[in-house]
Amino acid sequence: MKVVAVDGGEDHRLHPGQLHQRYWVAQAGQPSALQGIFEALSAGQPVHDSQVMLGYRSINVVEHSDTAVWCRYRDL
Repeated sequence: MKVVAVDGGEDHRLHPGQLHQRYWVAQAGQPSALQGIFEALSAGQPVHDSQVMLGYRSINVVEHSDTAVWCRYRDL
């Protein structure tokens, strides 16, 4: 097993600025709220489901656009 550091040293839930929900917890049996959020962030842009290079790693994503990436935590 290889441990990959994803800690950037900042808790983004506490990010200053305009108040927006910054994280979501999935409820069993409920559709993901992230689809609508991703669509709003990617409005008018081409959307792809191909892998994204993050540093030297290829990351599986649900979808990505020029300004947003939607991935699962386990894929990071």
